Amino acid sequence: MHRVWLAGICVLLVGLLSACAGDGGGCKTSADCDESFKCENKRCVPRCSCLPEDECTAQAPECAQEVVQTPDSSDVDQCLPCTFQSDCDDGNNCTKDNCEAGCCVSRVFTSTEAVGCCTFVADCQDAANTKSTPEDPDGDPCTVDTCIDFHCKHEVLDPLCCHKDSDCTDENDCTSDTCVANQCVFTPTDLTCCARDKDCLDDNPCTMDICLSGACVHPQDSLNVKCGCESNIDCDDLNACTLDSCLDGKCQYDKSPGPECCGATAQCDDSDPTTDDFCKMYTCVHNKQKICVNDSSCEDGDACTDDKCTEGICTHEHTADPYCCNYDTDCDDGNICTEGKCEGKDCKYQILSNPGCCKSAKECDDGIGCTIDECSNWQCAHTPVGAKCCTPDSADVVCDDGNPCTIDLCQNGLCEWQMITTGCCEKDDDCLPCLNLVTGASCPVDHTVNPPKCIGENCVINACTLFSCSNQFCYYSPVKDCCLIDQDCADGNPCTTDICTAANKCSNALEKNCCANNGMCNDGEVCTIDMCEIAPGEDKGKCKYGEKPDCCTSDAWCEPKTCKTPYCVNGNCVYVAQEDCCVHDEDCDDKDACTIDKCQSNSCIHIPSGICG
Repeated sequence: MHRVWLAGICVLLVGLLSACAGDGGGCKTSADCDESFKCENKRCVPRCSCLPEDECTAQAPECAQEVVQTPDSSDVDQCLPCTFQSDCDDGNNCTKDNCEAGCCVSRVFTSTEAVGCCTFVADCQDAANTKSTPEDPDGDPCTVDTCIDFHCKHEVLDPLCCHKDSDCTDENDCTSDTCVANQCVFTPTDLTCCARDKDCLDDNPCTMDICLSGACVHPQDSLNVKCGCESNIDCDDLNACTLDSCLDGKCQYDKSPGPECCGATAQCDDSDPTTDDFCKMYTCVHNKQKICVNDSSCEDGDACTDDKCTEGICTHEHTADPYCCNYDTDCDDGNICTEGKCEGKDCKYQILSNPGCCKSAKECDDGIGCTIDECSNWQCAHTPVGAKCCTPDSADVVCDDGNPCTIDLCQNGLCEWQMITTGCCEKDDDCLPCLNLVTGASCPVDHTVNPPKCIGENCVINACTLFSCSNQFCYYSPVKDCCLIDQDCADGNPCTTDICTAANKCSNALEKNCCANNGMCNDGEVCTIDMCEIAPGEDKGKCKYGEKPDCCTSDAWCEPKTCKTPYCVNGNCVYVAQEDCCVHDEDCDDKDACTIDKCQSNSCIHIPSGICG
């Protein structure tokens, strides 16, 4: 009411009272002045704008960010009331909060008072950083600098911005990743290199096409019944970490003893948290996380993954569609009655006419009256109904009478039990297993002597069988890793001497320098040619090593080339084009008609032509 009354007097005595509010007028508080003025020494004077370019900003008290926390900071009658200092805590560590005269007052700390506090972006400058400027306080070209809630913020918004080559990776072994002018550049290094399995397709139905550390390998598909091998050479998959052999017409791939080869993923840990490490075909693979700008830069060519760019890193989550596919092998549902094909990225299934397969229940009639015949998941199922009803597949369970001296049978859909005249026992020796080492057949036992003994030539107690008598019935179980004769220890490797020891344990000693294929001769050296020389008619030979021509051992070995930087990669010289280097004038074309482009001393110069004014 006091201010309203004072304003009324001013209207009536406008020409008489110089103390009324206005430009240069008298005042008691800033509330008596216009919005753009403040009360100072009982006179209304212009307020400071507090903008950085305003000269008064540095000296004006109101620009020190000391304000009364009220809806209208010029009106002390509307302050944020407080009793204690804690009533004014705003949770911001860049403000000093006080309770003054019953009102909350907050002042922003300057950057010299508290590191990281600011009013303007320029306040975030770091005096100790020689690259710091008012426009770029942290001197980092890869960050956007802002002052938010009186705090300095430095955010990286472009994941392809970089400081050094190691900041750049596109998860592709086939590119050279470099940092040029603070931007990642990914340059193809070798057109024969692969980045994923799809790059290795050889149109051979008998091979698996695998990309391994940037190189294609093609092991034979041992699950394909239409494919086979005649010799170890047929199985060579060009992988130095596999021992390739042809056994029983099928290729077998075992781990090579090379030091760079692995047997489990745990052996491949490179202590780099930014890589996914795993053991693939006995070779360690270290996949880098791919950086990205948007979802399209994460496309992996796999129709069954959802490719997203999340916080600058590519993620590839498998789609929830169980019928999505890239290859026919993706459509193997483990059902012997279906054959899956990948057509248009979707699995299509054909029902097979194999025994036990069906399209309806009427195809599953087993002729047994006490079973329920059903077609489930394209396979016939027969469920017995009744205590004695059975099927050949269920006889072991349905017809088990718990009597060790009976044979449980399923005859014409009904359970039958036959008494066992031999095999039932009173003590363990009654179950003594005797074996003919030549024929492999069982031998009779002489129980008239104590202990019992085996009868017949070449007949011995089978040391590889545990035996006992329980509930008047003999029980037998095999001894793990046991042998009786040398043939039991055959491992299919012609380079091992297979012996059954006196302790009935196999010994497979590897012959020195012996080999059955080139893979067994791998010495781990990239500049040697590892060969297994096998004489005609023999199944094994000796390892021979020769020097690989034109194989490099270091970058310095590679012949220099103008404007190209040489690198020695796995024994091969790889050349990467140098930035801003030229050989011919054509290399310097800047697409500007107003310049004459020349290559001098391998550097481009652009001379004004004078025809453009």
